Amino acid sequence: MQFPNLQNLPFRPSLHAINMLLDSTADEFAGRHLYEIAMTTLQPVNPKPFLNGLTGKPVVCKLKWGMEYKGYLVSVDGYMNLQLANAEEYIDGRHTGDVGEVLIRCNNVLWVGGAEESSEMQH
Repeated sequence: MQFPNLQNLPFRPSLHAINMLLDSTADEFAGRHLYEIAMTTLQPVNPKPFLNGLTGKPVVCKLKWGMEYKGYLVSVDGYMNLQLANAEEYIDGRHTGDVGEVLIRCNNVLWVGGAEESSEMQH
């Protein structure tokens, strides 16, 4: 059984949630979704250190309007506006194009998390 990568989640599941997963049988795990368990036992994460720790790394940023942008986090300011480089736009999970360098205003962001580096992002 392969567990999802917990380091790329935009939240930190509690030790209790992780233990619930590890104590589950394969059948029980199949009926439980990691996010569902983790969402009920979240531990707060300080957003500024979290975002500063993602600087220079690949991230995914979901906007309130449904679009997602994947790219390298270049910088974050005090308002939590985000600057991404080599960004790609996704609408409804479909790659709609490379947008290059973008600035995302803070009030549009639904969530931000670490992303796996795709071969598309490297060019």
